[in-house]
Amino acid sequence: MKELHRSCQNEKGEDDQKKGSQLVDIYALEIQMHTETKDINKLKESHRKALDIESAIPHPRIMGIIQECGGKLHMKEKEWDQGTYRISFFFFLSAKLWILISIFNSIHRFL
Repeated sequence: MKELHRSCQNEKGEDDQKKGSQLVDIYALEIQMHTETKDINKLKESHRKALDIESAIPHPRIMGIIQECGGKLHMKEKEWDQGTYRISFFFFLSAKLWILISIFNSIHRFL
């Protein structure tokens, strides 16, 4: 993981925003790892860093991992409204996106 992360950093050792999509993928992997090990502090840090990346267009499944984590973190801190919103809104949005992608693929096959 460290080597992957290093490959997306600039000369100063900071996250290279030009590699935003790769960074989001790496942070999603870290989020999954920290969820399994129940390391809440590192989980919060990876989640925050994933949300700070502005130059990425992540895959809906990757955003699902990140938003689910955010929802669970809010719920853990008893912020029920925020947690419910984060989880339900993103899954509603990703379902719509999945439908649009399916429609696009169906149209593309006929062309």
